[in-house]
Amino acid sequence: MKKTVVKRIVIFILTLIAILTLSSVFVSADNADIIFNVLEISREKDSLKLDISIDGELAELHKGKEIYIFELRPDNKPEELANMTPLLSVAVNKKVVINLEFSKSKLYSSYIAAIKADDGTVAAASARSYITNPEELADNTSPYPKRNTKKGLVTQIGSDAQYLGAAHTTISIDLNEYMVTSYRENSISYINGGQTFYFPLDKINALDHKIKALTESGMNVYLNIVLGKDNGSGLSSVFPLCSGSDVSYYAINTDTVSSVKYYTAFCEFITARYSKSSSNGFVPGYILGYEVDSVNWNYAGDIPFEDYVESFENAYRILYSAAKSVYSNAEVFVSVSNVFNTNEETAYSYGYKAFLDRFAKSVRLGGDIKWSLAVNPYPSDPTNTEFWADERATDSVSTNFITIKNLDVLSDYMGSDAMTYDERTRNIIISEFGINGNYDDAKNNDCQAAAYALAYAIVDKNPDIDAFIYYRQVDFPTENAKLGLWTSLPSATLSPFNKKAIYNVFKNADTDAYLEGLNMAKVFCPAELYAAYTENYTPSPKRYVYESIPIVKSDIRPTFEETTLFDLTLGSADGFYPANSCSYVELRQISTDSPETSLYAKMNPVSGNTYMGISRVLDENKSIDGSFITVRFKAVTPINETVNVMVRLDGYENGTPSAFEGIVQTASNDFVELTFKIDDYIKKTDGDIRTIKLWFKPSSNTISDGEYGLWLDKISLHKKTGLDTFLSGFITFILIALLIAVIVFAIIATKNKAFNSRIKAFFGKKRSQFIGFLKNKKIISRRHARKKGVRQTPPKSNPQPAAQKSPQSTQTGRPIVRTKPRPHPNNASSTSKNLQNRDSSAKQNNENSTNSPE
Repeated sequence: MKKTVVKRIVIFILTLIAILTLSSVFVSADNADIIFNVLEISREKDSLKLDISIDGELAELHKGKEIYIFELRPDNKPEELANMTPLLSVAVNKKVVINLEFSKSKLYSSYIAAIKADDGTVAAASARSYITNPEELADNTSPYPKRNTKKGLVTQIGSDAQYLGAAHTTISIDLNEYMVTSYRENSISYINGGQTFYFPLDKINALDHKIKALTESGMNVYLNIVLGKDNGSGLSSVFPLCSGSDVSYYAINTDTVSSVKYYTAFCEFITARYSKSSSNGFVPGYILGYEVDSVNWNYAGDIPFEDYVESFENAYRILYSAAKSVYSNAEVFVSVSNVFNTNEETAYSYGYKAFLDRFAKSVRLGGDIKWSLAVNPYPSDPTNTEFWADERATDSVSTNFITIKNLDVLSDYMGSDAMTYDERTRNIIISEFGINGNYDDAKNNDCQAAAYALAYAIVDKNPDIDAFIYYRQVDFPTENAKLGLWTSLPSATLSPFNKKAIYNVFKNADTDAYLEGLNMAKVFCPAELYAAYTENYTPSPKRYVYESIPIVKSDIRPTFEETTLFDLTLGSADGFYPANSCSYVELRQISTDSPETSLYAKMNPVSGNTYMGISRVLDENKSIDGSFITVRFKAVTPINETVNVMVRLDGYENGTPSAFEGIVQTASNDFVELTFKIDDYIKKTDGDIRTIKLWFKPSSNTISDGEYGLWLDKISLHKKTGLDTFLSGFITFILIALLIAVIVFAIIATKNKAFNSRIKAFFGKKRSQFIGFLKNKKIISRRHARKKGVRQTPPKSNPQPAAQKSPQSTQTGRPIVRTKPRPHPNNASSTSKNLQNRDSSAKQNNENSTNSPE
């Protein structure tokens, strides 16, 4: 009996030891005994290098045994290892280097090391590790497009966003709306992993159009990938099991083979379409989810926090690998809210500090990658316009909220060792931010504008923020906070109606007119806070805008030659595309009797307040180099009315974005020719012009029922001819020669005293003669009299008295010859004026002598 008890105790102890041993090697992301130092694709793209380190004690404990390497698909879990076949096994050593065969199908796989116990059970001994250099596969290695300004706008109306100078924008796309489970009419087929997936053509075409128009206008587009409510598309597998819950957005399900296949195909299709090249527009950045620290905006159901973060990391790495594998410098952002630390008021959120702490640690252990951050730093109360008075946003890492007010807390946090990548702060954008402003409340309307100007200054001087994207362009009627730059037309939701005070402040924030907004901010923000926010802030123009009015074409000198830039009558659209509020462009034959064509653009106006029209990207074959530009077109409206027309050129002035805006009012429904002087703009940009646009809108700012369109026939340039250049050069040469002659003359006169004296004598003599002439004509005396107020009597027209005979000498009978009196030796410096006075006195004395009786 005693032996049986002892035996049972021994077995229990051995079992306990085995369990403890296994528990020491079954690891989470927090305690790995085996570490993947390197997990990279080779430069040849055909192999995968694994560099593994094994803890010394573990290596000694399992000396002579093997470690097993498992490959996990995104839907696999480490707990499933017992039912999986290892990829390979290698002898236990402190350092292990393995080269595996690689193909694109393994891009989304992860790898894990495990150890087999004596009883045959397998336990993970490393963290789940991912490939860290998917960019090795990318064909597009162009630099990430940097913009001069951080100013951005969530764009509803493209022409208005361009007019405002926005350089960044976000576009939300719902995976559930951009993908279908089976072939439908007008759908795009896409094969991935041997399976065919389908995307609705109308949705993709509309997205192409929007992205192309925005990117070619100089904006960085960030695609925000979300998962909205299940609309019956058949993609139910992509949703988590809680998809019936009443929330706005859901977390993406990566737990099943089907959901991973659909999500991976979506990521590959979208990134290849918009980041591999620029034919459909170019997207350099992607945002996964919306405020993923909030359970209301990225709902995954009632799961533990650790599982929630792990699920998001899995989805994030798929999108990251897809984007990086086609565009090596793509940025993939994690979206977070304004809630930094949770309390009883923010129970709906984990708080993004806790989320990022966990996410960053897990990513680092699984193979660190260059993840980026998109933050939405709204005021804690979105209806509070005066963000600087937000008491729930403090200058401490324990703050409940991070808003524009305490943005430096975010910079400090992201600059910590736990958050940096390669010892650098990760890329951060403000993907969404808005300020409440009631148009009907004059004070609040102005305060909104002032708050934006101050917010822009805060962000502009923060070197860690790459973009500041404002939300909204137009007020949303059902939202409590009126965030728009425009009010909304009462009869049409999201149709711009009245410009709010923030509109011009937003437009000018990054130009040399920035003081308009900052001066408003001084009125509303307390002086000490304003001084703190703008300390060490030296704003500088980030873009230039030049406005012009047309000239009369006939005023151009004949020496200028007119050359055709675009001729749409020859049967080609020549690269023009529908840019803003435009459905399509097509060539139409002018008449059945003529082969000539004209470009017609069908408009789809959303508001009479904003421009609509067409664009054309310029290239080496179609560059603008001239002094004047002439456009022949016709704006089509349902009724004859006056329209505002803009001919816009977008270029760069010493690397800074620059725009020429030729604006005029003209009649609709008739062909007109407009000519603008552009030579000054061409000189400023040195001919670096990227796009040309032709826009119009009704002057009444209202839209009538009926068709709106635009006809375009020709665009021509007027350049200087050789004769004009010769004449200009000849005149310039003469002027330069004269200038040189004057300079040489002055130098000689200064150096040669004799020459200088002769010059002075010459000009002195000429001056005396001229003054004498004026006196002889009595011009000087009359001017002198007028200055004294003496009335001048005009001379009578009586005939002149007969000239008196010259007096004769009583001795000889000859006329007396009066000689010019010489200056007295003691008055040798007398001027010619003194000599004239003496001549006059002598003449008067002589007359008195002649007329006196003998």
